[in-house]
Amino acid sequence: MPYKFKYNTIVSQWTIFGIEQIICLTAFSLSIFSIDWLHPLHIDLRTFIYLLLVNGIVSGIGMILLKTHSGIIRYSEIRDILTVGLFGLFQIISGLIIHLLFRNAALDKVFPIVIILNALLCSSMMIMLRLSVKWAYNMGNQTRKNINRIVIYGADEIGLATSRVLENESSELNKVLAFIDRDSQKKNKSLNGISIISNENQEIIKWLGKNTIDKIVIADHSMTPEEKINLTDICQEFDIKLNMIPPPLEWVKGSLDKSQIRNVSIEAILHREPINIKNPRILNTFTNSTVMVSGAAGSIGSEICRHLRNYPLNALILIDQAETPLNSLYLELSSNNPHGINISTELLSIRETLRIDKIFKYHQPDYVFHAAAYKHVPLLEIFPSEVVLTNVKGTINMADSAAKYGVKKFIMISTDKAVNPTNLMGACKRISELYVHGKNSNTSTQFITTRFGNVMGSQGSVVPLFREQIAKGGPVTITHPDITRYFMTIPEASNLVIEAGIMGSGGETFVFDMGEPVHILNLAKRMIVLAGLKPGKDIAIECIGLRPGEKMYEELFHSKEKQLKTHHPKILKSEPIEMFTLDPVLLEKLIQAAENHEMQSVKLLIPKLIPEYDQQSIQKDQMDKVKATSHLSKMNSTNIN
Repeated sequence: MPYKFKYNTIVSQWTIFGIEQIICLTAFSLSIFSIDWLHPLHIDLRTFIYLLLVNGIVSGIGMILLKTHSGIIRYSEIRDILTVGLFGLFQIISGLIIHLLFRNAALDKVFPIVIILNALLCSSMMIMLRLSVKWAYNMGNQTRKNINRIVIYGADEIGLATSRVLENESSELNKVLAFIDRDSQKKNKSLNGISIISNENQEIIKWLGKNTIDKIVIADHSMTPEEKINLTDICQEFDIKLNMIPPPLEWVKGSLDKSQIRNVSIEAILHREPINIKNPRILNTFTNSTVMVSGAAGSIGSEICRHLRNYPLNALILIDQAETPLNSLYLELSSNNPHGINISTELLSIRETLRIDKIFKYHQPDYVFHAAAYKHVPLLEIFPSEVVLTNVKGTINMADSAAKYGVKKFIMISTDKAVNPTNLMGACKRISELYVHGKNSNTSTQFITTRFGNVMGSQGSVVPLFREQIAKGGPVTITHPDITRYFMTIPEASNLVIEAGIMGSGGETFVFDMGEPVHILNLAKRMIVLAGLKPGKDIAIECIGLRPGEKMYEELFHSKEKQLKTHHPKILKSEPIEMFTLDPVLLEKLIQAAENHEMQSVKLLIPKLIPEYDQQSIQKDQMDKVKATSHLSKMNSTNIN
């Protein structure tokens, strides 16, 4: 049965060796005949065959030493051309040495010219072989239907390396049609024969309107979040996939690998600059101190612990009621403990007043980060007593023990849902904020609050929920097409909390400048695009209506709070214009009602403690929003495009 040649067949290196030997023998013969035509050499057939054989042996040795035959011809690059050039130089040097050792009177004057001409002809023919095969392969790729047409963002060495990796990929056919670059001096120029277009939106849109593109690959790591957002929106408009490469420091052995080209994360494109906090006072503050973290196994708590292990603490106490996550965190921190910190765990609920008192008495912490809390808004609307017992009573237990045992600083983690709360979770957090501020005025412990919005990647966050829904093929569910939220990353939130522990002197609420709020519908669409899919076509977006207690938009400051700047341009602090104190009698009644699981009493007492939480008006407002959402949901059927 005859062999059927496959388009992607890679010819063996010994076949290439044979082809190059034929080229070398042909080049040598042409050199002899050319010189003989200009200046008769008077050599007989026996001498010619002898010289041809010597040239073949020398050329074979050179090819093996320089490995000219070991590359894949269709993927030839500049370094392969340079290798061929070195091979030509090897031929000249070897030929001259052999000529000097075995001189022939008939060839004495002209043979060095033969040697040089042979090397030039041979090198030129070998280069032409590579260029011809590469050209034929690329032309063949362009005529095939399943080729991936790609644009690379970044016209520099990294972009060029990305282009080579993509076009040399054997498992799929890729063709780079253009580069995008922000440098105006590169506009309308080319890189490796490929045109460069401006990164201006209109320029990109105009070019994409004239060309069919399957994918854009980001190779420029200096892109701003705004530029990434714009590019993502353009990809969504033209149904183009968006990928990115890792920074060069993450390349495998200094070279980019095809497997490293990955989807862009939503964290990389959200409309805000990442904020890194570097405060030398942190080291001085935490050196030889004992730090306690409640909710240590949670998203924020665990990241705080990871930051803290980088400082020479005396001890780190991890408190959580979740057994498995707490154990996992302990094992993780113990295996990577550069300062030999004494790490200990306490498995308990912060609701347990006596246990909390005992562990404070035993460990005598210098600093406390209070991250333990319930946070799932719709679920907590069903269980009002549970959210009061954890978010209110738990905070009271932690704060009272901190004051009793002389903790230097108590840093509480709050939420933007505590501002003008419309749900039980936010209302209870607001009560906790007020209680902590009240403790600051009559104790030596400095009580500090941090307040921020949603944390990407945290347990219960919308981002992992959307990722899971996309992975299952949809639909992606949103509550309302106009709903907005603030977002920040887990490391940023943890940095803020730690910075607050240094910056605060007691009584402040520190608020992170979280940039512009994000429309959840746009977030969903972008995440679908980043997964290489099309919103409304590959993945449906469904509007399911506002959930109990859910707000259309979040706020970071109360109307009666004064916004003040700090030494960090992205961190603000709030101070109340009117100091509001909790009624201790009502607070005690609330906790007793929660302990007795008197749901209705709990719901009635909370608005009395914090008048801004007017349950009846909230319910009416929410019902109006739900009705509007339900009407809109019917209009949109199952898809929002």
